[in-house]
Amino acid sequence: NGVFTRVASTWSSIILAPDPSVLDQAQVPRKLYDATRLSGPGHYRSLIDAGAHYWEVTQALRKAGCLKDVLTFTPEEQYLLGRGRNLFRETAWDDLKVAHLDLETFGLDPATNAIFLIGILMGDGRKIIFEHRKNDERAILRHFAEWIVEEDPDVLVGYNLVKFDLPFLVARAQLYRIPLKLGRLGLGHRTFETRLKVGERVIPFTAFQVPGRSVVDA
Repeated sequence: NGVFTRVASTWSSIILAPDPSVLDQAQVPRKLYDATRLSGPGHYRSLIDAGAHYWEVTQALRKAGCLKDVLTFTPEEQYLLGRGRNLFRETAWDDLKVAHLDLETFGLDPATNAIFLIGILMGDGRKIIFEHRKNDERAILRHFAEWIVEEDPDVLVGYNLVKFDLPFLVARAQLYRIPLKLGRLGLGHRTFETRLKVGERVIPFTAFQVPGRSVVDA
């Protein structure tokens, strides 16, 4: 209903590992965690509950070069997993406001190349175009900043959205000192280095989080 609430809560801080020997290789003291054997044929057969020592354990794994061998979660993901919460509760897909976003620019470098068009296709079929006959990029960005607050989409979708479109938008808005708050409640974005594990492959990438909205990079 749009009301912001703050709740104090505790939850377990977990790590998934093939087996506890990974932590032994990193010389993590056994007293810092509990290990539970999981059933099933999956690769990650051990649930490591580090509790209040989560950051200490992950730092030891990183220092030993073993972090790539386990699966870790952000604090937000830890909370949602531990409490069984989800972002949209009982919301059906048709109830979500989905915005497909695409930029047209004069080049690939946001330090020197301007945006001349922002195209948006909403999940309900509406098409929204921000452009200016005189290529007034400042006006385009200002209108987009107002739109995202007024339209308030739940999901942002795009191709190469995390690596190109969103960082490009932020960089150009900063150039003009336009307050572009991509998140809800007037919050800005957050970026951090993380990795995606697909089978035996580990793919490092820069995550782009927008508070209150899901970002889907096609």
